[in-house]
Amino acid sequence: MQKYIYPHAYVGIEGEKMENQNSNCLSAPRGEEAEKGGGAIEFQKAGHTWKFWNPKPEYPGSFEVRWEFAVDGQRQPWKAYLAGDIFRFSSEIKIDGQKVGGVRIPDRKLEELAWEMKRASMRAAREARDSALAEFRAGKTPTKIYIGIGGDTHRMYVCPAEGDWTLLDGTDDWKAWEAKVVQVLERIWHDCGDKSVWLAKIGCQKTDMTTGLFNVLYDDGTWGLVDLRNPTIQAEFAKMDAEARAKAEAAAKAKAEREQENARAIAEARRTGKAVYIRVVGHYEGNDDEEEGLVEVWEVATPDGKVVCKDIPTH
Repeated sequence: MQKYIYPHAYVGIEGEKMENQNSNCLSAPRGEEAEKGGGAIEFQKAGHTWKFWNPKPEYPGSFEVRWEFAVDGQRQPWKAYLAGDIFRFSSEIKIDGQKVGGVRIPDRKLEELAWEMKRASMRAAREARDSALAEFRAGKTPTKIYIGIGGDTHRMYVCPAEGDWTLLDGTDDWKAWEAKVVQVLERIWHDCGDKSVWLAKIGCQKTDMTTGLFNVLYDDGTWGLVDLRNPTIQAEFAKMDAEARAKAEAAAKAKAEREQENARAIAEARRTGKAVYIRVVGHYEGNDDEEEGLVEVWEVATPDGKVVCKDIPTH
């Protein structure tokens, strides 16, 4: 018998043949409804009526898709996951006094429809995330946030105070935005020096919201509400963006100069047939037993047109 995640019984697994028993199929989505992941899978098994609907990925792009399900019209508090021709349950349920971890789909066509619904829900989730990400990159970002400070971690925490941004949760773009917001607020605090002055400067409003975070922003552990359109905050965003552009331009200029220098060195190495030492890119302490002392790492142009690193002892 195949092994499963949950080590308890499955309805209809032991010694059963898979057959196209259409009489077991009570209802199933068809056509466009199934293509969108809608409708429900419903069938009879072991004297009970099973219904599975609303497949949703754990997160956009996830292969783990959870389904709502009911037995004999009674909605279960757990979730079901499709694995092959079996709906596995996130927690065992009792059927006729027996603990059960899943149920096998009794009809091959119904199984195919279930997989079609699962794939459709995954596609829809990815498309929704991609659309939200495109809008986010175009400048649609939260304008109001809650802020808190961890008393044990000494970190600043931010979260949107309006709108639903769950589709972006975990994406690199969202993480970068959160990190930038925190950096902006921390830079303003550094300039202010005093927390009370900083709170006034960013226009922070005290709320009555508390969470499990050991929050020391206010003495009573509540979060603050900040409007990112605050002039001081906007000015700091602009300052950071200007610094980032200047840094990128300097890096691009340095890279171009480096490439030009490399090209000249390679040309000389090819002409002379000898290695040309270009620049020191690092150093380390050598082996004392061999009296190497400080060892410099050089970039060297070779006659075959390559730039390689070479360790050169300085003793």
